[in-house]
Amino acid sequence: MSSNWYAESGTALILDEKETIEFCKKYLKEICGRDMVKVPDAYTAVEELGEQALIRSKYKHEQADSSSIEEVDEKHFQISMYEDEMSGGIFYPFECDERCGEDDCFELYEGYYGIFFTDKSTLPQKIFKGTYHSMDEIIDEFKEKLEDYLPKDFNWKAHIGFIQYAIYA
Repeated sequence: MSSNWYAESGTALILDEKETIEFCKKYLKEICGRDMVKVPDAYTAVEELGEQALIRSKYKHEQADSSSIEEVDEKHFQISMYEDEMSGGIFYPFECDERCGEDDCFELYEGYYGIFFTDKSTLPQKIFKGTYHSMDEIIDEFKEKLEDYLPKDFNWKAHIGFIQYAIYA
């Protein structure tokens, strides 16, 4: 069996390591009713969530059991991690902040980043077929998923944008 590098790209919301840990803590507290104890890094925090799909903010009051849900549906979403076996990560946010360089982007370096992809494809050949009609529609989708698990003053536009990286598999 051979191993190769392959590309991953799309429109996503990313959280840095500290933000990912805080997201996981808040999610576990609100949905699972438990506190997360000693968390050395974001990877460990995401492992605490388990393999199941996560409940969207919009549906959190229904307290649907997500322990057996492994795929994304209208009530659930998943978190991905930018990890050691990934390379060349770059992110172009909708709105630049202090992380951006001259090219209006920043590289994903060591450490872990929580990544949440859009529900629908944003590939160029699909975007013109009505997947999304505006930036606001993409932001609203992420708010539906994550709003209750992130700080009230969260800068959505600085955390949502185009991401690409290579994965060794």
